[in-house]
Amino acid sequence: MRSILLALACVLLAACSPSKLAESMLTPDERSVMRGALDDVAKGDAASLSKKMPAEVAVKIPEAMPVMRQALPPQPFEISVVNANWTSNGSAREAHAVYQVQGRSAWALVEATTATVDNRTQLVSIYVTRTTGSPQQQNSFSLAKAGAGGWIMLGLMFAAVAVTIAALIRIWRSGRFDRRWLWTIGTLIGFTTLSYNWATGAFSFQPISFHLFSISALKSPIYAPWVLTVSIPVVALIALFKQGYDSWEEPGLNLDPEPPAEG
Repeated sequence: MRSILLALACVLLAACSPSKLAESMLTPDERSVMRGALDDVAKGDAASLSKKMPAEVAVKIPEAMPVMRQALPPQPFEISVVNANWTSNGSAREAHAVYQVQGRSAWALVEATTATVDNRTQLVSIYVTRTTGSPQQQNSFSLAKAGAGGWIMLGLMFAAVAVTIAALIRIWRSGRFDRRWLWTIGTLIGFTTLSYNWATGAFSFQPISFHLFSISALKSPIYAPWVLTVSIPVVALIALFKQGYDSWEEPGLNLDPEPPAEG
């Protein structure tokens, strides 16, 4: 039964595109307001867009409309959701989504935020940004753009993986370790985190953190830069350079016979 459920979940995930998964984070009202607002910008309909917003925000629309409309690609274009999230404090819900707009010769990103209070959903902000190409390709991973920092980070990641693999082999092949599963779990966890932004070349460091497998590479959402991370495999290093054998002596389990009494 468990295998059937797992297979069904895999099929459902495979059937869903990233855009549909992101869009599923939004309620029907939120999707309707955001897509309606995007259509208003494409048409240059400031009056319709203003009706979707609170009065204090709507007054800015007539001035901003020409700039936003100019930033959109010429029609016809395709629209897809590349990122969406929401927060709620119990009485109000705020949703944020980023749409990718693809025209024949241009691209744009549209960020929209809605607030829902008392079952009424209003648009509280919308921004349109023209991009020089596909947002997904703007921050692509390329070794040609690595630079010194990138190569240093790749070297650290390779070293962390090599130490982890070597430690696992030693744990399971040397015969020096009891309770090998505990050593294995510890070996797979890295401590502290050094992060590297592949687009900007900026490093950041978290002194208190735990990181499974000691390395990772993340690009989320698709238009964001790649962020590489590496942690110190402390337990793996201990296991790799450990001398001697484990001895797990527990009180009451010593089966060695007592020495004979003298005399």
